[in-house]
Amino acid sequence: KNNMQAVILSLLLFSGEALNISPFRGQYSDPNHPGCARRIVQVTNTQGAVFGADAAGGEGVPCDGTTDVPWGPLNATFGDSESIVVDFSPKGGPSDLSGVFNDDTSAIDWDDGNTWSKITLPFPGQYSDPNHPGCARRIVQVTNTQGAVFGADAAGGEGVPCDG
Repeated sequence: KNNMQAVILSLLLFSGEALNISPFRGQYSDPNHPGCARRIVQVTNTQGAVFGADAAGGEGVPCDGTTDVPWGPLNATFGDSESIVVDFSPKGGPSDLSGVFNDDTSAIDWDDGNTWSKITLPFPGQYSDPNHPGCARRIVQVTNTQGAVFGADAAGGEGVPCDG
């Protein structure tokens, strides 16, 4: 699992494609699986991956953080800025569950009637560093409690602007 996360983070950061930030990226809560992680990672402008965990006791049982059963990555396709299709078949669900992002509620409304509400966290994102002008700085959330910091410095060191 950790290797897959590293691969996805590498693709996300170094794919060479300028990302149009998808509204689907982020952490979600799922009322059918209380307290269980749901995370969507954007890999390209049209592709992503969905990760999560379910309680060992099954649907409706809250996750406890110790016996939870992790799953993913599941393939996700972004159709446009408001639609997503996810292949849940590896975990026994449909191969093409569609959802739309509801800007008013910051949630994904799935075609099966479920709704995942987005969880807003304070740190992930892109940052600037005045000691390294124009050099990339990015914090990515990996789990509910862990993140990764990525960046680049100019060959000339501190104070020298990055080329691009």
